[in-house]
Amino acid sequence: MSAPEIKGWCPGAYRPMMSGDGLVARVRPFASEISTQQACELANLSEIYGNGFIDLTNRANLQIRGVSQSNYMSLLEGLTKADLIDVDEDIETKRNIVLTPFYKRGDRAHRLYFELVNRLPDFPRFPGKFGFSIDCGPSRVLQDTSADIRFETAIDGDIVVRADGNETGVSVTESEVISTALELVDWFIATKSDEVRRMAKHLQTVDLPSKFTGASPVAATTPDQSRMLHIPFGQVSAQDLRILANINGIQSIRITPWRAFLTADQSPEASALFPHKADAPILAVSACAGQPFCPQASVESRELASELAGKWPGTLHVSGCAKGCARPTTSDVTLVGREGRFDLVRNGAPWDDALYTNLSPTDLKTLDFD
Repeated sequence: MSAPEIKGWCPGAYRPMMSGDGLVARVRPFASEISTQQACELANLSEIYGNGFIDLTNRANLQIRGVSQSNYMSLLEGLTKADLIDVDEDIETKRNIVLTPFYKRGDRAHRLYFELVNRLPDFPRFPGKFGFSIDCGPSRVLQDTSADIRFETAIDGDIVVRADGNETGVSVTESEVISTALELVDWFIATKSDEVRRMAKHLQTVDLPSKFTGASPVAATTPDQSRMLHIPFGQVSAQDLRILANINGIQSIRITPWRAFLTADQSPEASALFPHKADAPILAVSACAGQPFCPQASVESRELASELAGKWPGTLHVSGCAKGCARPTTSDVTLVGREGRFDLVRNGAPWDDALYTNLSPTDLKTLDFD
């Protein structure tokens, strides 16, 4: 079996990716938020042009799957009319920004988001997966979310602009943040090799200039997910999204990088629609689309993941191949599809050495650890 194809980029609205069930088009909600009207329109577009489901990604984006080539341009037109994508393809492609969902409108994190978006034309073209996180609250909550340049609250109260992969960054005032980030991106582009696409990997072989180091951000904490509406595997039906958008009192929906929605209203109707609590076993499980929806996968993923939820302590990741798209980091147990069967990795990622190999789904259902 050949190794999975690493494309080095993520699907976007203007650059969809072909999968086993059609094109995948990604929507990057502005400020990680959509209005209820936009939610209804997204649901409609998914039903008309896609497979009727919307995926929440670990970068707080939304994806419509199952789009045919013939329907793609109509989908793009619908997304543009709903103000869900930037009309400028270059800006939309660069707008890989994860904003803490706990911001308040007009606060520092919110202001920095729009300042960064407005300054994106000044940035050079960077690799497709390269991105930013804006995590300027009293503590850091996006520490496990993929990003290459991080804006975080400094211990002294200013803002740390930090290259991912380095523990410290440079402390600057709010007015200096974007120019500092631009300088850091310029350095990355000028010094990296063609094969390197991410900051942390670059820093494994190249020293970061000292002017970008020395200032520590505030401590990281586990985000409070008690108020969130959790979506198993990050996949919501268009129908359920439409129902949520029409619940009285809900004005907007924030998209989190934890495959959950956050609303200002904690209505009983919303809780009944998405009943899983933050500690539900199914929410400790990550699983990609798997076969037959992804051409890279040799195994079905989500049905098996549902059956194994809670079987072993800790986090579980069922990956259709060694790429690990659903959870590109370590898990307590990781199952990796290979030629129709599974390898099992303990305390590692899909590309790490396996403890067991060539397991069938039946083997997994009966396997226990000491």
